[in-house]
Amino acid sequence: MAAVILSFPTLQGLRIFTQKLSWSTRGVRLVSGGVRRIEKVLIANRGEIACRVMRSAKKMGVRSVAVYSDADTHSMHVAMADEAYHIGPAPSQQSYLSMDKVLEVAKNSGSHAVHPGYGFLSENTEFAEACKQEGIIFIGPPSSAIRDMGIKSTSKHIMSAAGVPIIGGYHGEDQSNEKLQAEAVQIGYPVMIKAVRGGGGKGMRIARSDSDFLEQLESARREARKSFNDDVMLIEKFVEDPRSFYLCLVSGDEVSAHYDPMIAKLVVWGEDRSAALKKLRYCLRQYNIVGLNTNIDFLLNLSGHPEFEAGNVSTSFIPQHYAELFPTPKAPSGATICQAALGLILQERNHTLGFTQSSTDPFSPFGSSCGWRNNILFNRNVTLQVGDKKVDVVIMYNQDGSYSMQIGDEVNHVTGEVEMEGGASFLHCTVNGVESRPKLVILDNTVHLFSTEGSSQVSVPVPKYRAGVGGSGAQGGAVAPMTGTIEKVLVKAGDKVTVGDPLMVMIAMKMEHTIRAPKSGVIKKVLFSEGSQANRHAPLVELVEEEEQAEGGSQ
Repeated sequence: MAAVILSFPTLQGLRIFTQKLSWSTRGVRLVSGGVRRIEKVLIANRGEIACRVMRSAKKMGVRSVAVYSDADTHSMHVAMADEAYHIGPAPSQQSYLSMDKVLEVAKNSGSHAVHPGYGFLSENTEFAEACKQEGIIFIGPPSSAIRDMGIKSTSKHIMSAAGVPIIGGYHGEDQSNEKLQAEAVQIGYPVMIKAVRGGGGKGMRIARSDSDFLEQLESARREARKSFNDDVMLIEKFVEDPRSFYLCLVSGDEVSAHYDPMIAKLVVWGEDRSAALKKLRYCLRQYNIVGLNTNIDFLLNLSGHPEFEAGNVSTSFIPQHYAELFPTPKAPSGATICQAALGLILQERNHTLGFTQSSTDPFSPFGSSCGWRNNILFNRNVTLQVGDKKVDVVIMYNQDGSYSMQIGDEVNHVTGEVEMEGGASFLHCTVNGVESRPKLVILDNTVHLFSTEGSSQVSVPVPKYRAGVGGSGAQGGAVAPMTGTIEKVLVKAGDKVTVGDPLMVMIAMKMEHTIRAPKSGVIKKVLFSEGSQANRHAPLVELVEEEEQAEGGSQ
């Protein structure tokens, strides 16, 4: 269930981090009928929901108190609050899920009420009771309702007693591995292993056979402990084709790697499903994101799929249409490669011009040079990385300022300039007479081009001597699929592994991910410890073949 939300936000600026205030009830004013008036509220949450509560509090003349972890020191909800208090390190169990720390801040700040937001402590019966015992108003349902509806096993009993159809399963108190596995066999595979608390898909795993039940059970337990401080599970039959509806609006804050599973959500409206999907595809093409992978191409394919447009959708839709939703990426065209090469050339030229114009030496020949050269006509060879392939481009600088670019046997006539508009760079160019104006972003060694047709990436290969990570060990080992925290290390140096063996458990995007061995061999070195954070594509272990290990040991 979701906590009842009285949306409440506030004066931007004032931040109190260390001031201690004695707790008393003198700030709680009584109005007619003995009802207490709230003049200061602590928001026991972060990010968008905290900001939403603060905005409403500001309108109501209520002061707001924020809590924050190390990771959220500069977050928007901290800046918006009238007061903000540090409550611990980034892991939520040591900060936002710590009832004692949150209640201590509530008392020290003189808060009359606590708004839990959603997630974290919002469905925690013990927290609601603790607030009541401290004389602090808990903005939300009574603890009895949280207990009944927030614990799935209890809510299922209530619904069953009321005659509401429910999915059968085991909701008992015996939480031993043996009992849960026996119940799974009794129910019949596949089964859903589900945390009795919380929601959002966390603490849920599908076990399709007896052989993988215990692994999925332990994974669900760990995730539930991290998210809800409770690892009690229920077992029920897995429904293959259920329907699920979900909507949430998030905007305007910084996204961290510690709590947020996504960087943006897009919601559109149309007169009917077809019109809404058309608008959705248009808006998706307006996103220009570089530096990390996104699922925008997948969402475009999904929203344009005929079955999706017709509304024939279930939770098994993606595996059923996987090939259509995740087609093999098309290689950039010759025209796109020419655009990327032009973008690199113009960036170099503008960089040089900027250097000469910023020169403070009036006698410098470089600062006074107009850039003219004798015998300007010359060729230049450029190698670009297009996907997994390298493409050689021969560029001729023509006297009229245009370029002739040869790719294989094809020669392309290219002209263009970089134009600035609204803080963005656009490459206004023509390739063989065809004019276009893609948005241009050059980040590190990669050229990103965005147009109405989609996005393309063309890179300049990094020389081996400049590569950050070398050696067959790191390249042959497992790498992090995304930025996340190492939850559990399952191997050590010297261990022999086979393809598919679990090496580590990683927490990323609020979910557990098991990192498995990409090949058989021997673990030469484990590069990350439990609790450390690994960036996307970071090598996690050095894995060598046994023959290679034997050769190294004999030397």
